[in-house]
Order: sequence, then C-alpha cells, then structure tokens
Amino acid sequence: MLHLIRPKRLSHPFPHIHFKQKWHSGDRIKLWYIIYQLICCGFLLGNIIYTWVDESYSQQSWKYVIYLTSWGICTITFAVTVETILTLYIYIMVSRADKPSDALNRMLHISWGISHATYSAALFISILFWSLLFNWGEEKLSWINFFVHGSQGIYSLLDQFISARPWDGGHWWISLPLPIVYLTFNLIYYAAGGTDKLGNDFIYPVLDWSGDPGYAIGLSVGAVFIMLAVHYFFVFLTWLRDRIHSR
Repeated sequence: MLHLIRPKRLSHPFPHIHFKQKWHSGDRIKLWYIIYQLICCGFLLGNIIYTWVDESYSQQSWKYVIYLTSWGICTITFAVTVETILTLYIYIMVSRADKPSDALNRMLHISWGISHATYSAALFISILFWSLLFNWGEEKLSWINFFVHGSQGIYSLLDQFISARPWDGGHWWISLPLPIVYLTFNLIYYAAGGTDKLGNDFIYPVLDWSGDPGYAIGLSVGAVFIMLAVHYFFVFLTWLRDRIHSR
C-alpha cells in the first residue's frame, strides 16, 4: 500500500515507449494512433479558438482568465498539442530501441508531467461543474458550455484508456500545484476587489469568500482531497486498462 502513496520522482530511462497506443501488439507507434492524436488535437485547438473568438465579443472578455475552467481547457489543449508533436517526432525519427537524446528525454518527461497535471484537473473540473455549478433543468446547455466543462473530462478518460501512458500512485503530487495555484489566485483576486462577469464579488458562488467564508474554506480543503481521489481514479483506470490488455 505504501508504494501507492509514497511520493515518486517522475522518471523513466526510455520515456518514449509510453508515447504510443496500448491496444495493439508490438512496440511501434501505429499509424491509426497518429491519426487519432491529430484528430483530437485538431478538435481541441479548433474549438478552443472558437471559444476565444466568441469570448472576444464580450465587453469583459479579459475575465476569461479568472475561471478555473479556462485554465483547465487551455492547459489540457497545450498538453495534447505538445504530446501530439512529440509522438509524431518519435514516429518519424526515433526507433523504439533507441535511447532518446538528453533534450528529447527532458521534453518527454515534461510532457508526461503536464499530462498528469492537466488530465487530473480536467476530470476534476468536469466533476465539480456538473455537480455544483450547472443548474439542471433551468440552465440551457450550449456547445461552448459542454466543450469547456465536459469534453476535457471525457477526453482525459478516453485518452488514458487508449494510450500507453503509465499512471503511478506515487505521482499524486503532480496533480496538486494547478488547483492550489488557482485557489490562491481566486483568494487574491477576491481580496483585491475583483468581480465576475456579472459584477459579483466572487468568481464562483461556491467560493463566496465574503458571503460564506466557512463553506468556501471547507470546499477548498475538500477540493484538494477530491483532486487526489481523481488521481487515484486514473491509477485504477490505468490498472484496469493494463489488466484487460494483458488478457
């Protein structure tokens, strides 16, 4: 049990062997996986640009950056874009038996870590939005709403199941900086007199530091544990993927 919670360094002598599909025999990256990654990367990039264009018509478009959802969709799109470029490079230039250069090795480890952080955040954001913020039966669901709050969580689960990316319990610490930095920003933004797009003195009603600080503090502490639970859900999903693949 300790091996699941003891912090581990993100390290592997041949990290490029994880930048491929899981569901195929052999060690080579398959063409279908490259096509899959390009389609997913194009989907995320195309839609995030569409949301940026739509947001630009708002008088307070700059407030796009105050929402955790925006942080999540931007960072996961960045992570997928970087991973797609690296996977394509490995497919063209690197043999599976080769040891990557020091520069490529660093890039692969950085990409691996970013994926851990952003995939956890993506599912975390989807869970909290649909359970705490979306008014079921009252609020109309738009495509942009679904894309920024739903697709990132769905994609993170799907991609982890399709790819060969490992997910170790000891890497739980990688999932924490993003939500902690955002919570810190949220509190500083409130203390500085910041408002949401409607002029409320909070970004999210569930983090109303002046109206209900006890609930906001409790939710903030709980969010850290939810993020850890999300990380270990990915550990379970990866174990399940590998077990099914081994049969």
